[in-house]
Amino acid sequence: MNKSNITLIIITILLIFILLQYRCMCLKFNSPNKLILNYCNLPCASLTHRVVINFTTTQEKIQSLKPFLNSILDQTVKVDQIALNILPKKYNIPEWYNDVLNIFRSGKDYGPGMNILPALTREGETDTIIISISSDKLYEKTFIENMVNASIDNPNTAFIIDGGMIVKPAFFDPSVLDPNIEIYSKDFIYSKIRTNKQFI
Repeated sequence: MNKSNITLIIITILLIFILLQYRCMCLKFNSPNKLILNYCNLPCASLTHRVVINFTTTQEKIQSLKPFLNSILDQTVKVDQIALNILPKKYNIPEWYNDVLNIFRSGKDYGPGMNILPALTREGETDTIIISISSDKLYEKTFIENMVNASIDNPNTAFIIDGGMIVKPAFFDPSVLDPNIEIYSKDFIYSKIRTNKQFI
């Protein structure tokens, strides 16, 4: 490999790094108001399936979700619902969250399952696409569109992603919501998925 090719590769990597840093800064400092307005005008993620995003957070982190929420609003498609699942404790919830989220207080602590199991009790349609994600991450602009398309193209596959999953209520064995279970570990939840699983 000659010197000019190496230089070109280094410049390309630097440009990608700069673009990623710019997006991260925008998500951190931009006001969500403009993103909320833009989000409302986005096309629906699916015309054939209900699509919901689910996540959870802690009392300590709830006020610092702006970059994460901005990354969900700064997408190429919109979903039917963005749901925050929390415990019945006192949370200092910023008022503007109500413009973006449906906030649900769970009567049970599902531990690692808090970002998915409460949705299974709420969603009446067995083919609803549930996108469970981590509020500790920032998501690329096409993340939701790509995940919904993957689910529609592979209707019998549950996708396990870093910090979450893309599933449908029909995928789960009903015993996943057994009230006698005390610890809802990720391995327990994965074991109750009764269809194809793909880790991505």
